[in-house]
Amino acid sequence: MVIRINPNFPWPKNIPEGRYTGYQMKLNSIPGSNVTVSLTAKNATVSVVPRSVTITPEAWNQWHDFTIANNQDEIVRNPNPHAASVGVFLTSDDVHFDSITAPDIDVMLEDDDVGEAPSSQHLHK
Repeated sequence: MVIRINPNFPWPKNIPEGRYTGYQMKLNSIPGSNVTVSLTAKNATVSVVPRSVTITPEAWNQWHDFTIANNQDEIVRNPNPHAASVGVFLTSDDVHFDSITAPDIDVMLEDDDVGEAPSSQHLHK
């Protein structure tokens, strides 16, 4: 599987809070049946749309779009920027594409909130 930042998006390095960056994916080889790619945000600070993409054998080498968003919140996060990730899992009736966990998509997020990040002492009171 090949995953890249969509070349038409203006901020590919760090995603500003409240914004998103477009990504694209395609397969490296033709599958014998449809492949479903599930995308799962591993951090509460990000969301993914759509959360799954179905790639057909006819469209295996075409780019399929999805977005990763840096969710707007009122929480100060340090360090700034900070890392987040999206999990990628493939399922298919084709055994060559079934039950495959692909490498995570790692992104850097910029926070627009100011002040001090809450300490663990304040969170447990």
